[in-house]
Amino acid sequence: MSALKRIRKAMGLTTNEVANLTGLKPGTISNIETKRRQQGWPSTRKRLSERLCLPEDMIFPKGGGDDNQR
Repeated sequence: MSALKRIRKAMGLTTNEVANLTGLKPGTISNIETKRRQQGWPSTRKRLSERLCLPEDMIFPKGGGDDNQR
């Protein structure tokens, strides 16, 4: 499970709620969570970080080594 998905679930938010909060499309959030879009554009990463009030490296850990956590 991606870090973004874990964080979103821990915050009790849906994909649509994160999209509304950040101004991103729900599909963008889904693509990042399912790693179809590995790390997102720098502006997307910054927006998620700012709107979720979390450090960028918490949402997008280096190496992306969280695939095995389910």
